[in-house]
Amino acid sequence: MQYALKVVGPHGAVVGIDRDPLPQPIAGARVLQGDAFTTSDGELLGKLAAFDVVLSDMAPNTTGIRATDQARSAALFEEALTRAERLLAPGGAFVGKIFQGPDVEAIRRRLATRFSDVRTIKPESSRSESIEIFLAGKGFA
Repeated sequence: MQYALKVVGPHGAVVGIDRDPLPQPIAGARVLQGDAFTTSDGELLGKLAAFDVVLSDMAPNTTGIRATDQARSAALFEEALTRAERLLAPGGAFVGKIFQGPDVEAIRRRLATRFSDVRTIKPESSRSESIEIFLAGKGFA
């Protein structure tokens, strides 16, 4: 959220949601404590009509069982994408974290049906053995 605040500047709005309370407030951001599956669209939007960008860095509590962790990650990603499909302004963008696994290609195809440009990103800062990637879509239709 701190990085997003720098990018949007003083005229933008940043809204975040986290299950746990943040250790300290983030000045300039509207932060909700709650669950991404149960927080209403209205609570997320507040006074905004729509979002220009939806970012999801959600990850499941890991079990160490790869298939379980991947399935939980895919469920979180799909919830974030479903929210983005409802709340993004036309032309908007979406970026979400997901663990690599059997669901990724189908989810990537779903992104391609709603966004004009879809990319898979493995950040340089991510450990080489990490199964975490990001899927990004620009040009929401």
